[in-house]
Amino acid sequence: MVLSLESPIITELKATNTNYGVVIIGRNEAKEISNCLQSIISQTLKPDKIIFVNDGSTDKTKEIAECYPEVDVLDFPEEHETWLNSENLSKVVNLGITKVGKLKKLNFIITMGGDTILPKDYADHIITKMVKHPEIVIASGKINKERTHIPRGTARVTNLNYWKKIGLGYKTMIGFEGYHVFKAASMGLSHKVYDDIVIKSDYTGSGYTNEHWFNEGMSAKALGYTRTYLLGRAFLLFFRGKRRGCFSLIGGYDKNKSIFYEKEVREYVARNQKLLIKQRFKDLFVKILTPILFIHFIISLSKYDNED
Repeated sequence: MVLSLESPIITELKATNTNYGVVIIGRNEAKEISNCLQSIISQTLKPDKIIFVNDGSTDKTKEIAECYPEVDVLDFPEEHETWLNSENLSKVVNLGITKVGKLKKLNFIITMGGDTILPKDYADHIITKMVKHPEIVIASGKINKERTHIPRGTARVTNLNYWKKIGLGYKTMIGFEGYHVFKAASMGLSHKVYDDIVIKSDYTGSGYTNEHWFNEGMSAKALGYTRTYLLGRAFLLFFRGKRRGCFSLIGGYDKNKSIFYEKEVREYVARNQKLLIKQRFKDLFVKILTPILFIHFIISLSKYDNED
């Protein structure tokens, strides 16, 4: 249940201005990092701080980022293989979040990958709405042609006061981006995807590997997804021809026996999914029943006309 605008927590979290900082992370993004940074610098609502966290790039990513005087470049200190599908990726973005979070005048943080390109009015479009609607503490546009009601991790705008309240930075656990959203919802706060503003990013669900789907399954279990809901997602993957992804998703869900977020978040997720499943079945029933009733109505009229 969403809190009223007069509730103490929304009053506490309410932003007083549109000031924001941006945290970008990237690893070997030489082809896109210039376009990414330029899209941020060119925002109609200018950022107060831009930080790029270079995650061990072996190409010219860091050198390109350093050509922009508006950008502070940080090197992630730990050497590692790619963390693209790992909870450890949170450590990289948290390095930048910690720096931005120390600036007192800021009210919002945009977190994004180095392959993401924002429209010029992105920050103004979303942050202005979040100031007017303080119950919305997490928001984003939509990526390319994706359909989702949950803000994606890249180009995600977060109310900094909310983040400080629950602990600044992402948790280093599987499903950390989902938790960020569901935690807010479990507190009675809102999130929003603005379909009228489109982000360009190479990182979309269409390119997910079996490893990613396995980790998605583990994350779903950690977040409290019901098995019915998880099997529904797996069925959709199978139906779309991603059979290995389907079985990887289920395998990851069953594999996770010990990693869980706190009870109130898991209970919120399970409760919300049960309501969603119930509504989907109701909508499906109406779609099936409506044409049947219409046909029956036409047949009844036909019989009535024949009697006349």
